[in-house]
Amino acid sequence: MSALRDHQIVRGNPGFLQCAQFLDQVGRVNHHTGAEHAHGGWIENTGRHQVQCKFSVFIDNGVTCVAAALVTDDHVRLHGEVVHHLPFSFIPVLIAALVWASPVAGAQTEECGPVERGMIRPGEVVTGRVDDCHPEEIWWFDGTRGQAVIISMERPDPPTFGGLDMDPYLRLLAPTDEGGTTVEAENDDGGIGVNARIERRLSATGRYQIVATRFETAKGDYVLRFTVVGANATDRGTIKPDETVTGRLDADNPEDAWWFDGVAGQRVLIALQRPRPMTLAGITLDPLLFLFSPENGGMTTVLEVNDDGGDQVDSLIVGRLEQTGRYRIVATRLGDSFGDYRLTLRIQDPEQ
Repeated sequence: MSALRDHQIVRGNPGFLQCAQFLDQVGRVNHHTGAEHAHGGWIENTGRHQVQCKFSVFIDNGVTCVAAALVTDDHVRLHGEVVHHLPFSFIPVLIAALVWASPVAGAQTEECGPVERGMIRPGEVVTGRVDDCHPEEIWWFDGTRGQAVIISMERPDPPTFGGLDMDPYLRLLAPTDEGGTTVEAENDDGGIGVNARIERRLSATGRYQIVATRFETAKGDYVLRFTVVGANATDRGTIKPDETVTGRLDADNPEDAWWFDGVAGQRVLIALQRPRPMTLAGITLDPLLFLFSPENGGMTTVLEVNDDGGDQVDSLIVGRLEQTGRYRIVATRLGDSFGDYRLTLRIQDPEQ
């Protein structure tokens, strides 16, 4: 490191906490410039970065002097006046530490760009923030082809100051055979208000990425919810042909699972409805219906999904079974809707 002149900034190697290894000599200099020798120091906590205070000893016109320097991951900077009396040498160090704790023009305090946040598990709710420096946060999960997932990115509720300006935007990236990723789904306002929501049957098996970002230049805090449909459903038992059963879906019980035995070639009709006649307990429900195949014990592969195939917001699935086995019906809800439901199953044999 060369001599410092007129309190200039000297850069070290980026990305490392420097130890201020100044020249191991004391030089005779004029105009407060000089080769320096590090002598003592400590660490100050400035929030995000560690700062090390150093004493710089040099000789100015025959008088031994002490100046203060700070060392961070990318900068060494002198602050304050040179002190010609050693007992007062701590004063410029304190001044320098206080100055460095505030943003310094031109100093880079963190790297900008996408942030890898880690794994998100089924049923987990996580939080984050996107802004101009970090416009994307990336979460991942391991998925299986045929699984149905629901991903929602929302502004905090109840509202917070940190979330007022947020407009969430979601992208779901699927794995490719070449080891890369491809956009499988994306959404802006599929949830309530400006919230984003993706409902998707996965097209591949492997590691998926959820990109939590923003619409245009919006920024702020967000809440991310991840659900694998049926993974945590309450098992309600068997539903028989031509039977209608009832239940309730809410925050404490978002999914109910019902089972039936089917034969290849049979036609099925499955209806998930709000109560008839309408009741106050059911009017706030928006039903969402899934039919799982017998593969893997009926736990993973979704054959059909329906939201508003019935009257108004009711859900309806009509189809023909392709294999014999035990099928699973998952009754759930759209978004945060809640209320009572009724579920009806009808089966028609091939000859009918």
